[in-house]
Order: sequence, then C-alpha cells, then structure tokens
Amino acid sequence: DAMKRSKAYDEKIDAQRKQRDEAAKAQQAGAEAKVKELGGDPDNMTRTDSGLLYFDLAEGDGPTPPGPTSVVRVHYSGWLTDGTKFDSSLDHDPPAPAEFPLNRVIKGWTEGVGSMKTGGKRILVIPADLAWGAQGRPGIPPNSAVVFVVELLEVVQ
Repeated sequence: DAMKRSKAYDEKIDAQRKQRDEAAKAQQAGAEAKVKELGGDPDNMTRTDSGLLYFDLAEGDGPTPPGPTSVVRVHYSGWLTDGTKFDSSLDHDPPAPAEFPLNRVIKGWTEGVGSMKTGGKRILVIPADLAWGAQGRPGIPPNSAVVFVVELLEVVQ
C-alpha cells in the first residue's frame, strides 16, 4: 500500500515537473519570438549571472545611472511571453515617460536599466524570479517571464 502511494506520488511529481518544463519552453519560445519582432537577435543577447537577457537596439552616449538609488526617466513597453502587452508609457495620451528610483522596481529592471547609457534603447527578457515571481500581479500570471523595451531618456539624480 505504501509502495502504491509512493508510486502515485512520484508520478504526480513527474507530471508537475513535465508541466513546468513545458511552460518554461513555451515562455522561452515566446520571448525569442517577441525579441525578433522588436528588432533584436535572440541568438546574440547578453546573459547576466542572474539570468537576465538583454539586447541593445541602440547604445546611448550619455551617463549610466551611478547606483541603485538613481532616479531615471524612461519610456517602456512590457509584454508577457505570449505577446500580450500589459503596460506601456507610450500608450498614455499623451505618452508620458515614467520616472522612478532603480531600487523601487523589479530586480530585472534594476539590473537591466542600471547598466544602460542615457539615450540607449534595450530589450530586456526578465525571468520570473527577477520580475514578479510566484505571486505575479494583476495582468501578470504567477511565474511569468516578461519582455520589455526600455529607452533611458534621462538620469534624473
């Protein structure tokens, strides 16, 4: 009886692992498709130690934010890996840049925007653990990788 329970448990764990692996593959494929659509090259993205991927569409020639408490002004758009846009500063009427301290946003932004030069435009592919993680947020399901295009307009302070 214990053997049956153990086998059923193992099968359940295997099924969950397979489902998670398939979801991860689907997210990766979706992210690669979005990167291509945005003009990036998924085969030539930079991967950081944390797992963040980025591709510079335009390299800026202005200053880089000096630290994690730097306040930046950006234009951005964000998508789920299935292509659903969930937010964009450009969709406001009129388009309004966002301004925030780098230590008050998701980790993928702190890292990805923090290494940009002013005037640059970058695609960020942010794994779930550097985005909203297991809790998600309205419009973003739990454990979702996300794709952003960010244009660094100004380092405010």
